[in-house]
Formats: sequence, structure tokens, C-alpha cells
Amino acid sequence: MEKSEKWIDIKFWGVRGSIATPKKENIGYGGNTSCVQVTSSEYQDLLVFDCGSGIVTLGDEIIRNQTPVNGHVFVTHTHWDHVQGIPFFKPFYKPGNNLSLHMYPQMGKSCRDIVKMVMAPVFFPVNINAFQSEMDYVTEDGTASDYFGCLKIEALQTSHPGNTVMYKVKLAGKVIIYCPDNEFKIASEEHNKAMDNFMKGADVLMHDAQYTRETYPVKAGWGHTAWEDIVELASELKVKSLFLMHHDPEASDDILNERSKQLDTYAHLFDTVRFAREGETFRLSI
Repeated sequence: MEKSEKWIDIKFWGVRGSIATPKKENIGYGGNTSCVQVTSSEYQDLLVFDCGSGIVTLGDEIIRNQTPVNGHVFVTHTHWDHVQGIPFFKPFYKPGNNLSLHMYPQMGKSCRDIVKMVMAPVFFPVNINAFQSEMDYVTEDGTASDYFGCLKIEALQTSHPGNTVMYKVKLAGKVIIYCPDNEFKIASEEHNKAMDNFMKGADVLMHDAQYTRETYPVKAGWGHTAWEDIVELASELKVKSLFLMHHDPEASDDILNERSKQLDTYAHLFDTVRFAREGETFRLSI
């Protein structure tokens, strides 16, 4: 891919929801769980969202480059499909790296507490002390935005079990929103208004689309959205480019291809709209 003078790239390392699905029926869209990386000509540090199984492949690529890494990893919440990659992310183990891991508290537990739980002996053979990178465990409190030079990160709680957030990246005049778990259908009017304002006019929105309107009613309250509903809402909010993700484990390539055909009827409402694929990179010119 040729690089324009100034750009932002969004790479999908994992787009599956709930549980990894490494089977041939899913190879086209991918079987790894949530992980997205944002890179830019304007910001040099690592910037990653969620630690699903997709972060393992990202970590392998970083290690192959053999360059010390500085950067930040932001976790939306601590359900398994968003943290299961933490113990397998090789850059955490490499001396010379300087990495911060950000998450919101869960049931009174801090970021460090949660990582220690994920790597407790009952679950994993080595503990948190095996990490040789310079690690900063940041327990976010939601009271202020995070600033990293020219980069600004904001968060807002979503409608999903647990203390779950969506993240907004502001960089070089562009707005990118990562929201893999959200069920706005059951949120209060006040909460929906806050979420609408947060997402309105985004250059890129990556949003939960695990269900269809047909399958959603039996899963109401599980914390996820029908793809048709978020497409229509994103259109109303004047989102420019929309990527549907957090695919259901049972949504094979054939199923997602059929949904993509239906999605074509909405194409005129966006600059880009599609079901996200693992390994895909989307470029924003800035």
C-alpha cells in the first residue's frame, strides 16, 4: 500500500465476538477476537484497542521487527474475548519496550489487579512478574481525556454488562471511534443521547453488529446490536465510514457474505460501509 503524505491507518487484527473461531468456514472474515491497531504518519507510538486473541498476531509482527516499542493498549472491558490475548502478547515480555495498559475498574479491581487475575496460576503457567517490558498499568476513572502529544483519547460508557466503554481517537482533525460491545436498544434515553453525541459525525465508526433483527430478540440484554439497527443509526448520525464487527461465532463467511449483499442497499449513505475482515487495513488521508 502506497503511503500518502499524511495518513491514518486502521488495521483489524481481530473482529470476532465472544470466542475465537479458528475454522475454515470463517477464514474470510477471520476467527480471532477483538483487536484493532491505529497507526499514523503523525503519531509514531503503538496504539492498540483491546487484547482479544487478535493481539497475538500483532505481537508476533512487532517482535519480528526487533525494534523497541513505546505505546498504549486500551481495553474496552474485561470479558474473555477482550483480554484473553494479554498473556500471549510477546512485546509485554521483551526488555526495552515501554508499554501502558489502560482499562476501567471492574467490581473494584484495578488494571493491575485484573491482569494478575487473568494470569493467576489456575489460568496460566507464569504470572505478571514474567513481563520484562517497562509496564504501566493505568486504571482509568473517566473524569478526563488522555493526551499523548497530538493524540487525544476519550471514552464513554456503553450499554453492555460490566464497566464497558467505547473509545474515541482524535488525531490530525479526524475522529475514530471503536465500540465493539454496545446494545443501545435497551439503554436509557439519556444514555442513548450521550452515546449519539459521542459518535455523531465520526470519520470512522467501528461498532458491534453481532446480531440481526431476526436473531436479536432472543438475545436481548446480552449487550450486542443488530447490524441493521446500527447502520441506520450511524446514517442518522452522519458517520462517514462504518465498519461492522464483533461477528457472532456462528456467523460463517457465507452468512456474512449474504449480510454484505443486504448491506449494499445502504452504501449510498456512507463513504465506506462494510463488515470488517481480520487483516484488513483502512486508510484515512489527512
